[in-house]
Amino acid sequence: MDAPISINNNGNDCDNWNEYDNGKYNDKKNNCIKPEGSTIRQCLINNRLTSCSRYYKDGRVEGLSKINTNDIMDNMINNTIVDLKEKQIELTNKTNDIDSILNELISQRNLENQQLFFVDYNTNNLEDKKTLYEKTNKEFERTENDVNINKIQFQDFLVKKEIIGKQLDNYYTYTKWLIIFLIIVGLFNFMFSNILE
Repeated sequence: MDAPISINNNGNDCDNWNEYDNGKYNDKKNNCIKPEGSTIRQCLINNRLTSCSRYYKDGRVEGLSKINTNDIMDNMINNTIVDLKEKQIELTNKTNDIDSILNELISQRNLENQQLFFVDYNTNNLEDKKTLYEKTNKEFERTENDVNINKIQFQDFLVKKEIIGKQLDNYYTYTKWLIIFLIIVGLFNFMFSNILE
């Protein structure tokens, strides 16, 4: 890792590496580095390599600029593991929440489907019962009409029977009187025929 502030021999900041050596050091920005094949630190000023190793020749600044990457890596790994565990717990909680919500939604959807099934079933039953009621009602009306017609016809029959009965009684009476009359006429005829002889 480079020191956060790089200075050159003149005390000025280094220029950006930009396109130097086909952009090979572009990611180094304006830091003082050891370019490939060089044993001293250099930076780019006015597009020329300029030594900046004079400030490091006693090793004090260079030694101070060294960073203990092992501690950084250990801290990063520990923080990453802690963060990972926290994220894993959070993910587990979120997964449980989602599962709970999905189960509730599925349960409600199943209940809704059951209710819709029973609504359809009851609607069909009501339609069937309505049809059956209408059919039974029509049959009852037809039967009632037939009974009323038969009743009227029976009453007509009774009236006609009474009329015919009265006529028969009259005929019987007439016949009886006619027979009596004929008997009387026959007796008179018999009596007068015996007297005349």
